[in-house]
Amino acid sequence: MSDVAKEDLNNSEFLELVFNTIPALAFVKNENYEIVKANDAFLDIYPPELRNAVIGSTTVESYSEEDREAFLAYDKLAFETGYSETIETILFPDGKIRKLLTKKRRFKAESGEAYILGIATDITRQEETLRKLEESNKDLNSFIHIASHDLKAPLLNIEQLISWINEEHLQALTPEVRGYFELIRSRAVRLKQLLNDLLLFSMSSQVTDDRYECFNVKSMASDVMSMLDSQHRFELEAEDVDVVLPRRGFEIVLRNLLSNALKHHDQEEGRITLSVSDSNHVYLIVVADNGPGIPAEFGERIFEMFTRLKSQDEVEGSGVGLAIVKRIIEKFGGSIRLRNSAQGAIFEISWPKQLAENQN
Repeated sequence: MSDVAKEDLNNSEFLELVFNTIPALAFVKNENYEIVKANDAFLDIYPPELRNAVIGSTTVESYSEEDREAFLAYDKLAFETGYSETIETILFPDGKIRKLLTKKRRFKAESGEAYILGIATDITRQEETLRKLEESNKDLNSFIHIASHDLKAPLLNIEQLISWINEEHLQALTPEVRGYFELIRSRAVRLKQLLNDLLLFSMSSQVTDDRYECFNVKSMASDVMSMLDSQHRFELEAEDVDVVLPRRGFEIVLRNLLSNALKHHDQEEGRITLSVSDSNHVYLIVVADNGPGIPAEFGERIFEMFTRLKSQDEVEGSGVGLAIVKRIIEKFGGSIRLRNSAQGAIFEISWPKQLAENQN
């Protein structure tokens, strides 16, 4: 950069423009905690008749001594240590209460006097939006949790009643009636599975175990595969590599993807491959099978709740598994997509590992 350019960017007119253009509340205080400079955004929070009195005041002259000390505590900290940062709730002159993220940094003028530059960002709306979102999620999770548990009891009673009728009166029932009872039983089992999946989905974004652990991908994949109930004969080819990821979350994701591949395969024998590659700050994970695949037009929809490619009479399941997978991966800052393929389903996962490295 040329000397002329440096001079232009350091001149008072340019710095004044920057100071008054930023949307945050900007101010400068001296060692007496008096405001000696404030930008337009800061002055605009005061009624026009009070703005001239802001410069030269501490703005807390009318406060009690206790409140004044509390308000100026982070000014003192900035002067003593060079920096302070806090989230504070302020009653503005217009009578409204706002929440501010305020950062203050000490600096020295050419005269040698010390000052602090303060930048206060209004986060009231973000905090309120976050609060409402947390309340909404809490209410939704509570509803799903309660509904799941309250509905399980009558379902269990229905299953027990059908079992009792079959045991005591099976011979007295016509084949047609037996078929009806079997249909009722299968629907009750299906509904119970749906309630379990709903409960799991409501908890999937709140996986309590966020710890990043070192584990072997091939070993975990083999363990998960052995626990899945399948009448098919499948070959699993998994990368023999160690990764550092949230073990519990990864296991849930892997179990759902492997189960999905088994359920939707159209042959008695099949192959599933699981590969992992290290790419800077993320692990790139690919789960692929040689089954019938998924049409490209379903590429986004399959990650939505209750999306199914086939009816439950053809393939058991609630259509919640891939929604759970997506939710868990996104909870840890990752992403998942379905790759276009001429054969089989191929899922590509990008899972950040930076958090794992920070915890080591």
